[in-house]
Amino acid sequence: MESIYKIQLSASKKRLALEPKNFKGLKNVSVVFEDNIYKYIYGESNDYEEAKNQLKDVKAKGFDSAFLIAFKNGKKVSIQEALK
Repeated sequence: MESIYKIQLSASKKRLALEPKNFKGLKNVSVVFEDNIYKYIYGESNDYEEAKNQLKDVKAKGFDSAFLIAFKNGKKVSIQEALK
């Protein structure tokens, strides 16, 4: 099965409304509650290069600490694992 790449924008103990104004205009942001932290996720691609380009765009909007995360068969995996 293919890997899916997404961008973790930020993490917070406080839940934010998933509205573009809370995420510098980004639409379709989702949230995952993990380890008592809300993790805000954006984008989705099964193309690593495309995901890296999306990450560049997100960083340009001011999400300096954003980074790529990867999933394989619905489970979170390392980027190295996803690229195999």
